[in-house]
Amino acid sequence: MVSSDLGAENTHPDHPHASQFLICDDCGEVTEFEDASVAESLRAAGQARGFRNKGPIVEVLGTCARCDAKPDE
Repeated sequence: MVSSDLGAENTHPDHPHASQFLICDDCGEVTEFEDASVAESLRAAGQARGFRNKGPIVEVLGTCARCDAKPDE
């Protein structure tokens, strides 16, 4: 999956930030969040390798709470 294909609206258009998304494999729900510790970890990892991050994007695939709560069929 490519981030530009998420179809998710930037929930913080007033300031630039590291994009972090939780993506449900079952229903396709996309939840954006911002965790400074994740962004800092990515910045530090890049810096340690001589890489300057321009726009770190994290996409976590899994199952949302609503889908996880559905009974097995």
